[in-house]
This record gives sequence, structure tokens and C-alpha cells, in this order.
Amino acid sequence: VMIKIFHLSDIHLDSPFSLCSAGEAEKRRMELRSSFSSAVLYAKEHGTQLCFIAGDLFDSEYITGEIDKEVKYIIDDCYSKAKNIILENREVLDKSAALLIEKERITREEFEALF
Repeated sequence: VMIKIFHLSDIHLDSPFSLCSAGEAEKRRMELRSSFSSAVLYAKEHGTQLCFIAGDLFDSEYITGEIDKEVKYIIDDCYSKAKNIILENREVLDKSAALLIEKERITREEFEALF
């Protein structure tokens, strides 16, 4: 069983870019949002089953409505996919949980035999 994992970290979608002018800072934030959207789209198009976002997604409490909606959409979509993966594999998950309770550790072969 292979799971495709996509990892992002320290995105800082609302970074103030305080060393830039206001116009340049906004341009950089838009580029950052676009890059984030492109990365998530890439993960979705390539069948990623787990998207792990570590570190800071935002720098401050200031979050625009646009960013908030985009992040909510992404999280809701990922939640839905994760839930479906669990539901579709519930029998195997239950079997592996029972085997792990019994043995604490299982080999790859033992795990693959559950399928």
C-alpha cells in the first residue's frame, strides 16, 4: 500500500514583507497565495492522499476573507478525502488495529496480508 504525501511548511500567507513598500508587499503576498494555490492544485492533480502543512500558515491574526475562504475550502476538501479513504478501508483498519493490539508490532508482509 502506497500513500502519496505532500508536505508544505512555513507558508506565511499573510507575511507583512515589512522591508518592502506597501505595493510591493501586496504583490509578494499575492504571489505567495498563488504559489500556495498552485502547490495544492499540483497535489490534488497527482492523487495526493495526505497533505501535511507544518509550521506557520499565517504570520499574524490578520487574515483576509479571501485567504480564509481558500484555506477553508482546501481543509474541507482534504477532510472529505481523508474520511472517504478511512471509510473505504475500514475493514482493513479494524483488522490491523486488532492485530496490533494482539502483537504490538507487525511486519510489512503481515500488514499487506490484511488486504
